[in-house]
Amino acid sequence: MIEEMAAALCAYITAHGPNRTNPQVLDLVSINAGWESDVYAFDLESGPSTDRVCLPLILRIYPGDGAADKAAYEHRALTLLAAQGYPVPRVDALEIADSPFGKPFVLMERVPGVLMAHLARDASREAQSGYLRQAIDLLVRLHRLDWRPFVADPAAFESADGLGQVRQTLSRWERLAEPFGISSALAQLAWFSERLADVPPGRPAVIHLDYHGYNILVDADGSATVIDWTCTEVSDPRVDLAWTLLLYHGDGPAFHDAVVREYERAAGATAEGLDYFYALACWRRVWSVAIALLQGAGAVGMRPGAEETIRRSLPAVGAFYRTLAQATGVSSPEVAALLGA
Repeated sequence: MIEEMAAALCAYITAHGPNRTNPQVLDLVSINAGWESDVYAFDLESGPSTDRVCLPLILRIYPGDGAADKAAYEHRALTLLAAQGYPVPRVDALEIADSPFGKPFVLMERVPGVLMAHLARDASREAQSGYLRQAIDLLVRLHRLDWRPFVADPAAFESADGLGQVRQTLSRWERLAEPFGISSALAQLAWFSERLADVPPGRPAVIHLDYHGYNILVDADGSATVIDWTCTEVSDPRVDLAWTLLLYHGDGPAFHDAVVREYERAAGATAEGLDYFYALACWRRVWSVAIALLQGAGAVGMRPGAEETIRRSLPAVGAFYRTLAQATGVSSPEVAALLGA
């Protein structure tokens, strides 16, 4: 299968790529079959026989419902981020309609380096603190970018109470959940809208919404590049921070507190109202998993067939569900049945 994929990719690059002499796709290998996409690394060799050039690239294939929109969205996000000097991979191609794989894909730079999570795992405590600081500095830098190019109507995200960006996120997540008609999911989300007046004001920002050490590559010179931008949107920075805290749930309260302290240091301000945003992150996690298992992973833009992998996350989802149900006062028989099974 890999050989067939390499041949198809080479034919595509020959037909659609920039002017390259005798291109060859070498060492194509799968490096990640995650919930949302299939990622391959390869080398693109081209040029005359006396002067061949080797370019390390990534092929990211998007499966599931809405794959074309997701591919175009990530390609656009990477382009806009690079335009503001944020450290992201260079994008070389977006293919929607003429993909030899039957699914949309993006070709992008293969950034050199090691995942920060792997470096931190084997590092001294002092070095781990340094990696955390570097990661949070990058996150705050993201939140300080000009967010307006990322949305069609910037005015919709601005409001006198400083919460317009949260309303936009709640509306978007409601639109995503509505087609599945699960009343408990919508009732829980309505609770967040009803309590919004009690949330301290914030501001709009570009958010990553999957920010953790497995999405940061550190080069030999110590520079870092942030990858995996499929979930990017404009929202409140606290939505992003809360999601990161949720992803590090298993590292315990001490690490949770360290992340918040580093964020407040880098931002120069207190992250107020985090309990609200953490509960909102729990809603997103619980229902992305629950709907994927109830309706099929493809229904929520994940890789079809990922259900078994997703099911292994249920023990952690149980903790998030309890936090969500306690905050909103709304239980869900659908989630309870999944957890019980």
